[in-house]
Amino acid sequence: MQVDVQAVQEKVQKEAVVVEQLLVEVRKVIVGQRYLLGWAQLRLAECQLAERRGDAQTTLTSALAIAERLGSKPLDSAARRLAQRGRIALAPGALGSAGRLDHALTAREREVLTLLTEGYSNDELAHALFISPKTASVHVSRILAKLGVKSRGEAAALARREGITAHDG
Repeated sequence: MQVDVQAVQEKVQKEAVVVEQLLVEVRKVIVGQRYLLGWAQLRLAECQLAERRGDAQTTLTSALAIAERLGSKPLDSAARRLAQRGRIALAPGALGSAGRLDHALTAREREVLTLLTEGYSNDELAHALFISPKTASVHVSRILAKLGVKSRGEAAALARREGITAHDG
């Protein structure tokens, strides 16, 4: 029995691409769910404050922890404003600095994202960064997954809004 090694290798490569794409989509869903959970906890903390319930601090701390993990400045800022308005003391040193969206991104991904904000295509990214277009595509897919966005335009808008650049770190 003779096995066509090249055919097997091609099949494995195709399956690897499909699995990688699936993994990107799964990560998007997970990040999106965490983000929604953070906002839901923030809204719950607002309701708890309005009802003068003491568990608002715990709920708000959970929302801040999600903001920190995801690096979501908008969620972090909203939670901190609520803590200030509601006179909720946050644990000293806990969740000390506002989260940043780019913490999950590698330096190279921040570099790619910076070029995305300038409207670069995969071919242009490849040329500018001395990589293959396929590698550029993989970087873009990973950035979209990590930021929990669906398009290059959304990623670029988020990067501009959050101030993510290749020089941050």
